[in-house]
Amino acid sequence: MKKFLFDLFPLILFFIAFRVADIYTATAVA
Repeated sequence: MKKFLFDLFPLILFFIAFRVADIYTATAVA
């Protein structure tokens, strides 16, 4: 379960950033 969450975490962060402030924030997070 931890491995699963660890793999998903960056994708979740990217998705949230993209939703909140579009491509600029998503690029900054990445």
